[in-house]
Amino acid sequence: MAFDFASSTAAYRRMYWSVPAVRLQRLVAEHAGLGWDLLPQLPGASRTVMARAVAESSLLAGRLEFFDLQQPDLAKPSLVLSLQAAGMADDALLGAAALAHMAFAPAFSFEGDPERAEDARDKIRGAWTFARRGNANGEMMAWLDAVEAEVETRLGDTRRALQLLDHAEAAYRDHDAEQDPSPA
Repeated sequence: MAFDFASSTAAYRRMYWSVPAVRLQRLVAEHAGLGWDLLPQLPGASRTVMARAVAESSLLAGRLEFFDLQQPDLAKPSLVLSLQAAGMADDALLGAAALAHMAFAPAFSFEGDPERAEDARDKIRGAWTFARRGNANGEMMAWLDAVEAEVETRLGDTRRALQLLDHAEAAYRDHDAEQDPSPA
């Protein structure tokens, strides 16, 4: 069951570029919820496979909700579920991705509120911690630099954002995709 669920997750990932977000979001969110409900029934390795697929599905739902549908309140529970499932799967890189996505909401709604700024930066720090724990490759490190640059831009620190983008470019340039490929 877990491998079938993971196959469906991969199919939803591929549909992201061709199915309207409003249709895909509902399907992906339901898929993630179903996976979460099934997790307690699964043993050992199957549970890990399912948890990883739930983390990815929830992350995709959160991306659709935040970026495509522009509904940050709807995205938050999806991203929290992604982080929880990544923890169950012991997948630090999925955890890093979930935390990085979670940083966008407080950054996009900053409006001069220091608590929102600190919340966004805390989530980015957490994402970096998870990425290091998961031995993230150069491509992921470059992506995290780019996410942090977007957050810093939203928070008004464009100088820091430009430094991060320079670092991202260097990390990406030095990344060897054949020697250290990105996870699917």
